[in-house]
This record gives sequence, C-alpha cells and structure tokens, in this order.
Amino acid sequence: MRLILLISAVILLSFSAAAQPSRVLVVFAAASLTDAFEDLREAFIARNPGVDILYEFGSSSALAAQLMEGAEADIFASANLPQVHNVVEAGLASSDASRWFATNTLVIIVRQELASSLTNARMLARPGLAVVIANADVPIRVYTDELLQTLDALYGADYADTVLANVVSEEENVRRLVTKVVLGEADASIVYRTDVTPDIADELGVVELPAGTSPIAQYPLVVLANSPQPELARAFVDFMLGDEGQGILATWGFCPPINSGPALAPTPEATPETTSEATPEPAPEATAQPSADEHDCG
Repeated sequence: MRLILLISAVILLSFSAAAQPSRVLVVFAAASLTDAFEDLREAFIARNPGVDILYEFGSSSALAAQLMEGAEADIFASANLPQVHNVVEAGLASSDASRWFATNTLVIIVRQELASSLTNARMLARPGLAVVIANADVPIRVYTDELLQTLDALYGADYADTVLANVVSEEENVRRLVTKVVLGEADASIVYRTDVTPDIADELGVVELPAGTSPIAQYPLVVLANSPQPELARAFVDFMLGDEGQGILATWGFCPPINSGPALAPTPEATPETTSEATPEPAPEATAQPSADEHDCG
C-alpha cells in the first residue's frame, strides 16, 4: 500500500512540474495594447511549449516609472517614444534593443445617447459637454494635446482652450477614458482607434477626425538589460515583428510601424570626446512622415 501511495505521489509531482511553464516572460505594456497582446500571448505560447507570458498593463508613463523604481521585467512596450527613452536614459536598457512595432490613430468617442447629435470634432467644444482626457505625460494625452493644437489652427476661436475647459476629469490611462464614456460618466473623449473594441463598439458613438489631423501614434518597445529571459524576450519581439505577429496586431486595428530598425539611435561608444554621461537620442523620424490618411492606419 505504501508503495502504491509513493508511486502515486511521484506521478502527481511529475504531472504538476510538467504543467508549470519552465520559462516565464514578463512584459510591461501600454493599456491600449491589452487585447492584441493577449492574442499574441496565446499564439506565442502555442508555438513555444513550456513558456508563459505575464503582462502588466497600464499607462506607459506609470510603467516606465515602475521600472525606474526597480520593477523587474523582460520587455517594455510603450505607446510613445519618450517613455522608452526615459528607461534607456536610466540605464535600464540599451538603445540598440529598441524597436518600432506598430502605429495607431485617434478618434473621438461619445456616449451612445449623443451619437446622433455630436457628429464632428468641432462639437467637442460645445458648452457644457463633459470631456475626459488622460493625465499629463500619458501618451494618449500627449497625442491629444497635439491634436487639439492642430484642430485649433483649423477651427480657430480658441477651440483648444474651450475643449480643455470642458474637461471634467483626467484619467490614468486610455482604457479608463473609454470606460467613463461607455458608462455614461462622461460625454466624450479622445482615444486610440484600437480602443473601440468589438465588445463595446455598440455602446458608444465614434466621431472621425478631419482628414489629415490625427497624429500617428508610433509604438516602440525595448528589451530590458536586466531581463531574466533575454533570449526568450528577443524571440517574442521577433515573433511580434514577423508576419503572424503583425497579422494579430492588424486584427485589433493596429498598423505596421512606419520605420524599421531601432526606435532610438545607437548609444555612442565612450571616446575621449564622448563620456559615459551621453544619452541616446530618438532615432530620426521619417523626413516626410505621412498623414493618418496617407498612412491608411485604421
């Protein structure tokens, strides 16, 4: 009887060990990537038995702050370049390990009851409209401010200031903006096109921006220098940049990156004229960056 119990225990322990992933990848990713990255996880794991991916989703600025405060991860995927630059500048990653991987554009969302009456971007300045935007430094807020300045030049009459006067709250990430509008706690917001996911598309209205006014949100990532799984991290990046990974991102509305190669210019090697204090600079943008319409994103 003891022998049977011992054999059973060994079998159970072996099964339990086999059920546990042997390698776990930790990815910090912008909140707007949530749905697409969950699908990327499933596809990558299916092709890499014994591997799992754990995500921490949030605003890119908050995630970068966590990393700089000592949080451990393998990959940081941001919704804009400055946050990756901050992480590299803090010595947590090499600029050579940065890559562009997707692009996005913006839309205005309105609560469903206003969908028939709020039909263009000019009406975002309507008196009494309850608008929500993100906190300062969150990438969607940076893009929103850029958009408002572009629309201000188009509409005039202090358009941007009037819209900002309608702001009733500032939220920690873009998914909170969507939730506020869906729940009717706000009338309108500016979000990424990809945030209008199939599960909520019928619960709000979408207002397209005037042609050529949406900034193109470019998404960079970086493999962190202290990655416990550097080879696995690079394999996941290669998968994301490959045909299958890009196909998954496209399913959720993302477009391919405009630029290939490192998102940040390579860190110069130390020379008598270049000290270790030198910090990487953003890689040059395309000299003639296309508009959202020319880029055909979304």
